[in-house]
Amino acid sequence: MEIRLNKGSTRNTEAYIVNIGPHEFYFSYETCIAYRGPAGRFRDEDTYSRTTARHMKEMGVKEWQSYPTKEFEEKLSGLISW
Repeated sequence: MEIRLNKGSTRNTEAYIVNIGPHEFYFSYETCIAYRGPAGRFRDEDTYSRTTARHMKEMGVKEWQSYPTKEFEEKLSGLISW
């Protein structure tokens, strides 16, 4: 399974996209804020500051389906089995 880390912004900021096989996890600093892959594309609607909102916009996830943090985390759990 291929694993890659990519910058999520052209600015010098802590926005990243982590690719694990067909899954893409979008991070602002150390917090996963969005997902795209076989399970669809969605984001956390609760966890963000002004900077994280900017990261969402730069990574193109701001308009994706959003879920409250607990539901977002439930959707993420179990996506990857090692």
